[in-house]
Amino acid sequence: MAKILVIDDERSVRNTLKDMLEYDGYEVDLAHNEHEGISKTS
Repeated sequence: MAKILVIDDERSVRNTLKDMLEYDGYEVDLAHNEHEGISKTS
């Protein structure tokens, strides 16, 4: 299963993208800024 990291400062955008991508079969992780995103990739 492919994994996708969604980084956006708006919670509603993150959650909408997460729902759409999970529906398509992706494993999704969320971050609210670039610093959080970078820490999730390490």
